[in-house]
Amino acid sequence: MEFDRIRNLLAPIATSEGALGLRDDVAMLEARPGAIVTTDALVEAVHFLPSDPVNLVARKLVRVNVSDILAKGAAPVEALLTVGWPQTRPEHEFSDFVDGLADELSFWSINLIGGDSVKSPGGLFLSMTLTGHPLRQAPVLRSGAGVADDIYVTGEIGWGWLGLQAALRGDAEPGAIDHYRVPQLAGRDAAKLVAAH
Repeated sequence: MEFDRIRNLLAPIATSEGALGLRDDVAMLEARPGAIVTTDALVEAVHFLPSDPVNLVARKLVRVNVSDILAKGAAPVEALLTVGWPQTRPEHEFSDFVDGLADELSFWSINLIGGDSVKSPGGLFLSMTLTGHPLRQAPVLRSGAGVADDIYVTGEIGWGWLGLQAALRGDAEPGAIDHYRVPQLAGRDAAKLVAAH
């Protein structure tokens, strides 16, 4: 089952040369000077609700990682994905998950180059490691912040929390719930804005 998922669903979206067709235990990184890396995990019933559509959970996984890369004035490049899939979830949901993943990776021009897939005895567990290339000589680090620096925020602060509360109550507030399910980012040009300041 696991190898069938990799071969039939994940390998077709892992098209970069460094992915090695997802047939190896390693991937070839497109390394550049100053390259950065981040990782984030999402756990069912902690970071998303069991009832959330899995295609949107996939998009959320990508975006929580992309936001870290953009905030450093860098462009996302390559992703490693770890999936802990519960046996209790219907198989068609894995296909739905990959559809959302493929759409989001394509939007950000990210290459899926590898990862791992395991059975989960509990809920759905997801983790992504994402590399990025700075758009200037060095990434913008938190330690470089100073008094009187500008701070940029995308969207409106609090929408994610309001969306989660609406989803927990079962309210029909699609605007708020959408912000919780898929974090709103400024777009692919956001890193250029950070790098320019």
